[in-house]
Parts: sequence; C-alpha cells; structure tokens
Amino acid sequence: MSSEVSNKKKNNNKEIKEWVLSLAVVLLAAFVIRYFVVSTLVVKGISMEPTFYHGNVIAVNKFIYKVSEPKRGDIIICTYSDVEDEMLIKRVVALPGETIDFMPNESGKYNVVIDGNVLEENYTKDGTAFYGDMEYPYTLPEDCYFVMGDNRDNSTDSRWESIGAIDKERIVGKELFKIWPIE
Repeated sequence: MSSEVSNKKKNNNKEIKEWVLSLAVVLLAAFVIRYFVVSTLVVKGISMEPTFYHGNVIAVNKFIYKVSEPKRGDIIICTYSDVEDEMLIKRVVALPGETIDFMPNESGKYNVVIDGNVLEENYTKDGTAFYGDMEYPYTLPEDCYFVMGDNRDNSTDSRWESIGAIDKERIVGKELFKIWPIE
C-alpha cells in the first residue's frame, strides 16, 4: 500500500513539474513573440485618416524589416526622435536614393513626384495641400525613408525638417491589419 502511495506522489510530482515546464515554455514563447515578432498599437491622432482613425488598434509585425526592406506604400510604425515610446504610424512614400518633389496640380493641391514620376495616391484623405519646410527636390540618403500620413493636411511627417527622412533604425515594424474596431 505504501509503495502505491509513493508511486502516486512521484507521478503527481512529475506531472506538476511537466505542467510548470510547459507553462514556462508557453510564457517564454509569448514574451518572445510579443516583444520581437508581433505587437499591437493604438492609433493616436488623425494623421492616417481615412485609412486608420484615432483609437483603432492595429497588429504590428516587428520582425519583417529585419529580413526585408520597407516598400513604397507600406504603412510603418516608427519613431522620429530619441523618445522611443512616441510611436508614429505613417506610409512610406519614397525610398533610399530616390528624389522627391512636389508639383502643383489643377486642383490647387500638390502631386508627390518621385524621380520625375507623379505618385498615384488613392489613399489620401484630400490630397496634399502643402509640402512642409524641406528644400525640394530632396534626395533621400542611404537607409532613409520619406514617410507621410494619409491625412496630408493634418500630419507631422517627413515634409518637416524637424522630422525629415526616417532612418531604417527608427522603423519599429509594419502594420499587419486592423484589430479593432472589427468591420
């Protein structure tokens, strides 16, 4: 009888150890995924309307730019200063080595011009009414990206010297999809 009780205790102890180890592995995996692969971000402000609105929650792929380069049109999450906790969500408009300029159009707004070609932008709220205080044409340095909000009249972005081109090191990740609100 006593060996039966002893075996039960050993089995219970073994089961508890396995359960604790499994839980530790799951928590470690969740930590690694959350901090190095995928996270969430709550959109603040109106600079990405109509694509995203204040309060939207998005999933962010934090790993993708470790193995690939941002592309024109990607919606990225980045910092623009040494304040790492201030995250911006913007769209990549121009890539390293490209020259960006702004040319007036017939509507009284400006077309974004990349290397002499007008950029098709069906995602902007009302087009581009101003081009900031940068000197144009502007050629992007190596590993730097020109980013702008989709709500061009209400976006602080690369058009302003205080922000300028975003170095790849400051890009945190790429928007994957909107989590909330569900549409």
